[in-house]
Amino acid sequence: KDGTRSDVIMVVSIDSKREQINILSIPRDTRVLYPNSKYDKINHAMGYKKPEETIIGLVKQVTGMPIHYYCEIDFEGFRNVIDILGGVEFNVPMDMHYEDPTQDLYIHVNKGYQKLNGKQAEGVVRFRAGYATGDNGRIPVQQDFIRALFEQKLKPQYIIKAPTLMKE
Repeated sequence: KDGTRSDVIMVVSIDSKREQINILSIPRDTRVLYPNSKYDKINHAMGYKKPEETIIGLVKQVTGMPIHYYCEIDFEGFRNVIDILGGVEFNVPMDMHYEDPTQDLYIHVNKGYQKLNGKQAEGVVRFRAGYATGDNGRIPVQQDFIRALFEQKLKPQYIIKAPTLMKE
């Protein structure tokens, strides 16, 4: 809510020639050296001055990879993008039920293959409570969701939605 932390950090590479999507997730609790010479979690970068420059620099530091483009999506924008695209078909790996009123977070998604709307998709990618390893346990699910999103929606019929998506 305060905009000072990232929930998810990913490096996504799309190889259109090979029709491949590669995703590298950076766990939110990864300890990094900030430009001010202090160590902190990488997901705290959004609370620093020049947050975009800071997070890009830290991702470069962790991965050694060049970052050509940057995209920041808040929870509302994520939900809206999924809804604009008509939902995403996805196999939810487990029942996901969690409530945290302080975050205004209410996740109720059942296990199984289904078409997720924006609110359900947000719940699936944010859910951590059911994984023994917390944030690290949800990473493969997040990656699978992003792959499903790209595979289903990077198609010509969605080009007409590009202006609305870019605005969102």
